Amino acid sequence: MAKKAPQIPVLEQRISGILLHPSSLPGGHGIGDLGRSSFQFVDFLRSARQRIWQVLPMGPTTVNEFHCPYASVSAFAGNPLLLSLDSLVSDGLLSASDLRKQLAEVKLSTRAGKVVFRSMERFKAPLLRLAAHNFSGRRADAAIERFTKERHWARGYAQYAALRERFAAPRQRWPLAVRFKPAKLAGALKRPLSKDELRPHLALQYIFSKQWSALREYATQRGVYLFGDVPIYVSNDSADVWAQPELFEVDRRTGASLLVSGVPPDIFNSKGQLWGTPLYNWKALARQNFSWWVERFRELQQSFDIVRVDHFRAFESYWAVPGGAKEASAGKWMKAPGAELFAAIERELGSLPLFVEDLGTISPEVHALRDRLKLMGTRVLQFAFSGDPRGSSKSRHHPVNTPHHTVTYTATHDNAPTAEWFAELPEKNKSKVRGLLNDCRASEVPEQFVRLAMSLPARVCIFPLQDVLGLGRGHRMNYPGTAAWSNWSWRFQEIPEGTAERLAHLSEVYERNR
Repeated sequence: MAKKAPQIPVLEQRISGILLHPSSLPGGHGIGDLGRSSFQFVDFLRSARQRIWQVLPMGPTTVNEFHCPYASVSAFAGNPLLLSLDSLVSDGLLSASDLRKQLAEVKLSTRAGKVVFRSMERFKAPLLRLAAHNFSGRRADAAIERFTKERHWARGYAQYAALRERFAAPRQRWPLAVRFKPAKLAGALKRPLSKDELRPHLALQYIFSKQWSALREYATQRGVYLFGDVPIYVSNDSADVWAQPELFEVDRRTGASLLVSGVPPDIFNSKGQLWGTPLYNWKALARQNFSWWVERFRELQQSFDIVRVDHFRAFESYWAVPGGAKEASAGKWMKAPGAELFAAIERELGSLPLFVEDLGTISPEVHALRDRLKLMGTRVLQFAFSGDPRGSSKSRHHPVNTPHHTVTYTATHDNAPTAEWFAELPEKNKSKVRGLLNDCRASEVPEQFVRLAMSLPARVCIFPLQDVLGLGRGHRMNYPGTAAWSNWSWRFQEIPEGTAERLAHLSEVYERNR
């Protein structure tokens, strides 16, 4: 019997794909979900000969953080709002009449091209709770029990989520006795948490794992890799800070953040960015052999084929801003454990398929850490032609400076779509772009950027769906450093005919995705 050819590691293949969060898919009920449209998107990727579907962080989001996926209330749990109601109907956990009744009671705003978060959550949350209630019986209880034992974080997350519902407030406004998880939670509460309060959250996490596993299996069968995204920080109002406050820079009495995250002023933002999430107590993490981070990556390993490490520079040194400061400029640089952390992760989990987001204010030490760990970095084509005072050809993002061992984007979720970006460029910068793209028309720039990314030596290239579709103003996913309902809300309506064929042709021309 002939031996099977060895599998080439994902990041050593010459592949390309698309960046799109599931919330941006069409269909669903006010938000894209893990149902039919997700499977159809996998089919599109396959027909377009694209091997990558990159998503944003998949953790639970809240109205307090404008549903930002980078400020999740758990570093481990999945976002129930991404569950497919249609799949819950197919599984017998909801009925079609349940959906009709809820539609009659709650007006679901369906603004074209946007998630209207408040309306969507008012509509969807009661149906998710009903589905969790209907997931009952001995077999369901056994499944939840197995899931809770396998996922070390599940019970603590359910306790936190149940308390958040009980007090109807962020953790920082809970009674002092339970503002952090006490040794004996039941004794600290006037009324202990009941099974009825905990079970819905455990049930929804189990159902999320089943829906995600089904999608991942479908993608794997069709040769599509799922790229995840691990945000370096978590929200102060999170199950993680509640359960293990000693690992974070927070006041152990009030719950307030002592040091918060951000980035210093730069050429893109004169005031810097104040993210406000609590920083880690790296000394405490080191004393535990970084077990919290090991478990976090273990969970990601079970869910994705590849993981993008967000804000990698903060693993070498991070910008620390005093809690309560009004601007990021009040911060200073502090050292992080870097190689020591990743060595601990590798000892426990082996070599993981990771690449890193090494954008922003980057020092030689950050690049040295990335190279020591043999991790692929990130390049963004837009950055080669905007904001670099040294001139585009000197930028590390310029096509002439692209190495094999890198992931190249046309743009990211934090950038304007390429059509909008080009329209707003100064004429001098536009001239440089036109020169590189053989003086193409402005309307052709997004497609030519995709073609350019495909043609480069970088083993991996990724483009937001907005660039594939040539979309411009009004289709941006996020404005960094801002908190607004317009962020994270973008959705597309349809993919025009011929798009898959065009991408498949480019894959053939530039020998990708074989």
